[in-house]
Amino acid sequence: VYGFGTFNGYSWPAGSATRALDTRDTSKPMVKYDRINSDVHVTATEMQRYGAITDTNQYDQGIFDVVLLDSLSYNYKLTYLTSSEIIPLPRVTEFKFDVNVIDKTKPAYAVFSILDRAGNYVLDTIAYTPTVITSETPLLNFGKVRVGVTKNMSYTIQNPNPKPALITDVKLLNNQAYTIVSGNVPKQFSIPANGKHVVTISCKPNKEGKTDEDSQLEIDSLLVSTEVATFSFPLKTRGVVPCADVEAKWIAPATVIGDTTYRESTGFGLLIRNKGTDTLTVTGIDGVKPPFFVRINTPAFPFVVPPGGDVFFSSIGFAPLKSTPDTVVVQFSTDGASATCNATSTWIGKGTPVSVDEVNQSTGWEISSSGNTIVARCECADAQAATLTIYDTIGRIIDVTSASNFGSQLSLMSGKVGTGVYLARLSAGARSMTTIVLIP
Repeated sequence: VYGFGTFNGYSWPAGSATRALDTRDTSKPMVKYDRINSDVHVTATEMQRYGAITDTNQYDQGIFDVVLLDSLSYNYKLTYLTSSEIIPLPRVTEFKFDVNVIDKTKPAYAVFSILDRAGNYVLDTIAYTPTVITSETPLLNFGKVRVGVTKNMSYTIQNPNPKPALITDVKLLNNQAYTIVSGNVPKQFSIPANGKHVVTISCKPNKEGKTDEDSQLEIDSLLVSTEVATFSFPLKTRGVVPCADVEAKWIAPATVIGDTTYRESTGFGLLIRNKGTDTLTVTGIDGVKPPFFVRINTPAFPFVVPPGGDVFFSSIGFAPLKSTPDTVVVQFSTDGASATCNATSTWIGKGTPVSVDEVNQSTGWEISSSGNTIVARCECADAQAATLTIYDTIGRIIDVTSASNFGSQLSLMSGKVGTGVYLARLSAGARSMTTIVLIP
C-alpha cells in the first residue's frame, strides 16, 4: 500500500506482518524451557528488552506468532498461556505457552517456531520417548465363567525398556466383577530392565452374557501407572448360567387298574431342555409318589444337557390303583440358576377299571403269589421267550426271571421277595400283562 507523500506507507493488516521502517530489529526471540517429564513449558522473549542497547536503531518489535508445524509433528499439542491469541499492538515482549504430549504411552515429536514482527524466528524441536509397559497378551480373556463363581487368572506385565521402570499404581478401572488378588502391593515397585511382573486377577460375573457382544460381557481394564503415563490392559469375561426348561405336563396313556405303563412304550417322553448358556446338570427328582414311579435307567442320574440341547427322559411309569385321576407335581434337581428356569412338571394319569387285559385272560394268563415268591403262568406257545420282571412301588427293578424254548404252558417263578406290594410284569413275545401282587 503506497501513498502519494514523501514516504512509503502501510496500514492494518499489512503493517502488522512487516518490520517498521524507522527502527531496526535483527535479534531472534530468546527462549527459556522448563521441562516437566513429557511436557515442556516455554517462555519466549525479545533479547533487546533485557540487554544493553548498543545500537539505538535496534529495537524489538514484539512476538508475532508461535506455530506448531503439524506436518512434522505428532502426538504433541501447543497451548497458549499468556493469551488466547497474539495481537500486534501493544507489542508482545513476552509470551508463554505449553507443548504437551497427547498420549503419554506413545512416542511424541514436535517442531515449532517463534516468530517476531521483524521476521526473526527460532525453530526448535522437542522429542519424547515413553517408558513403555506391555503385557504378554493384549487381552486377558477369562472365557466363559459361571455367574456367581470366581475364577482366577494371572496377567504378566513387562518392562521392555533398557532401564528399570517405577510402577506407581496398579488398579482396576471399574472394580466391579473383577478384583486384584495379588501383584499390587506395595503400591510402588520397580520392574527391572526387560523384566516382568505378575498380577493375579479374579473374576466373579454378575450377569449372563447371551452372546459374545461386548455390551453383554463383563468388561474392565487393568490400569498400570508409571511416573509419566498410565497404561490400560483390557479384561473380558462372559458370564454363563444353565437354565432348565422341563416339559410342564406328562399325561399317562390309558392304563388299566393294576397295569403299568412306561412312557417310552407309547413313543412319548418328558423333554428336558437347557435354554441357558452353560451345561446343565440334572442330579435327581423329588415329589414322585404312587401311582407314579421312576425307573432310573434312561438316562441315569446325574446326566447333563448342553446349552441349547435337550434330553428325552423316558423313565416314568404309571400304575393306577383306582379309576379317579391321579396328579403329582415333581421337581427335578438341577444347577440352573436363572429366574426364568422351570424344573417342575405335573404328571397326570387315570386308571381304567379292568384288572388285566381281556385277551390275556382268555388265553390263560395269570400272575399270583406263592409264599415269598411271585409266579406267572400263561398259554403262550407262539412266544420264543418270556420274562417276569418284579418292581417295587417306586419303580425299581427287584427281580428278573426269563425262560426260552418252552412248550405251550409257561410257568415262571421269581426269586424270594420281602413282605410288601409289588408290580409284576409278564412279557411273552409281543404281549404282556402287569398286575399288583401282595406278599403278606
